[in-house]
Amino acid sequence: MARTRRHAFVDAVLEPARTPPGIERERQTEAMRQLCGLANSIASAYLARDDRIFALVLGGSLSRADIARATGLNKTRVDQIIRDMSERYTALRADGTENAGHGRETAYGAGGSARHMGA
Repeated sequence: MARTRRHAFVDAVLEPARTPPGIERERQTEAMRQLCGLANSIASAYLARDDRIFALVLGGSLSRADIARATGLNKTRVDQIIRDMSERYTALRADGTENAGHGRETAYGAGGSARHMGA
């Protein structure tokens, strides 16, 4: 499944654990919220990249080797991303919470990419 670093953090409950003398607690809280926002934007960027990789593979418009070269990832990591996204979309479709395919259904289907991964 997806790595935990890709999940967004909730910033509503952020409070500093320790406030050094002379430092305003509000400044610490604001700094923590900024860091949380940066972490969330990173998580969003990874998800957007992974979604795009999955879409390109489903559409057959770019090879996994070319995706690996374009992203600077190993081909095995690209395969893992494809597998993770396939599981994610399969779970979403099973829950009925989202149009998991986003109109990109092809002969591959959500789990059909497994034939490229030796599954």
